[in-house]
Amino acid sequence: MEGAATNCYYGLLRECFIGMPFDKRSKHPPRNEVNSLLSLGYTLLLSRVHASLLMRGFDTGIGYLHSIQANRDSLGLDMIEVYRPHIDNMVMSCVNRREFAEKDFQESSAGVKILDKDGFRRFVSKLSAMDAVLEDIPRYVDWLYAALMSGKEVVPWRLE
Repeated sequence: MEGAATNCYYGLLRECFIGMPFDKRSKHPPRNEVNSLLSLGYTLLLSRVHASLLMRGFDTGIGYLHSIQANRDSLGLDMIEVYRPHIDNMVMSCVNRREFAEKDFQESSAGVKILDKDGFRRFVSKLSAMDAVLEDIPRYVDWLYAALMSGKEVVPWRLE
């Protein structure tokens, strides 16, 4: 079910990109510039969530949406779902305003599109501009900790 929802979401999202081609989501590895930007955004987001979870003492290998797999941050992946639309919106805005172009990417011998150093710096700057959203991550982690420790039914988190 999650896979079908994801395919539907990215199918609709591709219609929103006008500055660069985006035919479908490819992640391992990202095969075009939009996928590279999305993957980079999700990776940087996951690193922030992962650090907050570890600081609170969570075992990040145990998630509630993503299954347990060796060396996978299942809980972090679960928790970034709330923030993915913010990354998608930032990438879409940057692409549609043509803040990134094909010249900002290098292609590896394996066909992977990677931002060059200047593009990476600009991307991180754009992500930093989202601090109002990203600063909410520790509060989200604290909420999950309190909810789990209370022994009560967990009511889903809502961004405010």
